[in-house]
Amino acid sequence: MKRALAILTAMTIMSISLASCGQDSSSAVGDSTAGSSLADVSDSTTTTTTTTTTAQTSQLPDETTSVTEGPDEPIVEITTSEEKEIVPQTPEYTEFEKIVEAQDGDYSGEQKEDSKREGASDKKYLTGFKNPETDGWSAKVELPTDQYYNILFVMASGKDKPKTNIVVVDGEQYGEITTDKSGKFQALGFDNVWLAKGEHTIALEIKDGGIDFDYMVVSSSSTVSDLDLTYKTLPALSNKNADFKTRAIYEYLSKNYGKSIVSGQYATIGTNAELEAIYQTTGHYPAIRLGDMISYTSEDTIAADIEIAQQWGEKGGLVSYMWHWADPMNEQYYAKDTDFDVAKAVAPAELKVAQLSYDELQKLYDEGKISGECLTLIRDIDIISEQFKKLQESGITILWRPLHEAGGGWFWWGKDVKSYKWLWTLLYDRMTTYHKLNNLIWVWNGQNPDWYVGDKYCDMISADIYDEAGASQLSAFLSLRRINVNKPLVLSECGRAPDIQKLADEKTMWSWFGIWSGAYVIDSFGAYSEEYITKDEMITLYSNNLVICLDKLPDFDELAKELEEAPKKPEEEKPSEDKPSEDKPSEDKKSDDSSEKTE
Repeated sequence: MKRALAILTAMTIMSISLASCGQDSSSAVGDSTAGSSLADVSDSTTTTTTTTTTAQTSQLPDETTSVTEGPDEPIVEITTSEEKEIVPQTPEYTEFEKIVEAQDGDYSGEQKEDSKREGASDKKYLTGFKNPETDGWSAKVELPTDQYYNILFVMASGKDKPKTNIVVVDGEQYGEITTDKSGKFQALGFDNVWLAKGEHTIALEIKDGGIDFDYMVVSSSSTVSDLDLTYKTLPALSNKNADFKTRAIYEYLSKNYGKSIVSGQYATIGTNAELEAIYQTTGHYPAIRLGDMISYTSEDTIAADIEIAQQWGEKGGLVSYMWHWADPMNEQYYAKDTDFDVAKAVAPAELKVAQLSYDELQKLYDEGKISGECLTLIRDIDIISEQFKKLQESGITILWRPLHEAGGGWFWWGKDVKSYKWLWTLLYDRMTTYHKLNNLIWVWNGQNPDWYVGDKYCDMISADIYDEAGASQLSAFLSLRRINVNKPLVLSECGRAPDIQKLADEKTMWSWFGIWSGAYVIDSFGAYSEEYITKDEMITLYSNNLVICLDKLPDFDELAKELEEAPKKPEEEKPSEDKPSEDKPSEDKKSDDSSEKTE
């Protein structure tokens, strides 16, 4: 719901902020005549200084224009801060294991020892956990050093239904554990829990009860200390016909992966409001401008976002798009608000609908061979593709993240795995093979390993995480690595500033991050808002050696030229042929890395 509110808020912000600057929709395209010189923000190591400029909602850093102060325009202070050096402080692994039998812990209520259920470690276990008000269990554990630990509870429940109970660490609820209905003892708990040296109390708080509890084990985890994000061989793009600039950008992101993180910011549609607010607050622009194609396939069309993205790319920034795809029949994207059925769109593979012209598709529809759902989906894909061709013609690569959060089930494209994979493959083939869009880096964001579309159909793997400030993202990061260790991982949406020190300590160096738009960064007038991220937090995020801002990006045109002029490898001598996938869902299996420890 936060994302939906942010989208609606963004629409409001756009109209209000443009009006407050005295700009109409045509001037918002990026015809900015007053802006900050790119040279002004190129030195990231200067001490704290303050300059002034006029407020603009859609200006871009401009190398030729100077700052002017209109008589009715507010003066905005721009602060640049001295760059802070972030040094990773990952602790060394120290082997440790402590087993506490259930009957040796502290417990209250009517628990008692029993031995009827088979499989207990010493043929005894504790039973009688029923009442959340009176029943509970705890034990004190002395830990030898600051490091990551695994906490596991071995327990069983009846075969009637799963039982959920709560793990508490030092008085704070850490999370829930749930038994299955097998009736057998199983290990449940949490991996990679950061705990300091000394005594800790680990407890079991009763929610459902209904368990037989065998023992608890706390052991040190080597997962983080063993984590290595460097590639022995750089990954290649899924589209073998990708243009040289797209290859150069992907190579840069792959080489950079694990060393630093590229900054990104979602922009209110048709503006650069959030990016300007960040610049005015930190003295740095984000490296990536992230947008949403929502308006291009809906009745509420807001023109010019592609043009603004084009200007951003021409100034050296990176461009990313997602798509809140309003279904083509009901103009809704939330599943609860529409009866649009993506399963009805699935067409027979032998028709190869991704490779047909719209007239040919219309004929198939008239003959009853494809559904209206199929026809209109492809129509929408064609509309987006025509917009993306504008960027391709301008030499601009797109970090393209369609069909996001499908595994959550709240969007119509997330109805079921099979239909989703068919739609992704249709989208990929239609754009890459039919429209020959060779400027796309495909970012998968299914949010569930079972929804993974396969290595052949994506280039990066991402997660959307809306958590409390400073929360660890290690669990999500490791979960994505299990899908494929050879694809860069992305924090594609977040509502809080990532804690860069924690990311460095945990080695969870995402390839890039994207903070959501609207109220997460600005108020309804386009001014910086501290509702979610304080100014100090944003300054810390943008003023350190590990976060790549716009002023730290290389010249990708030069890198592309170097790639083009480099001696070709034997396998690159002959251009690859376009081979459509016949609209079949990907059957790629998840890649396996035997050297990585599975938690």
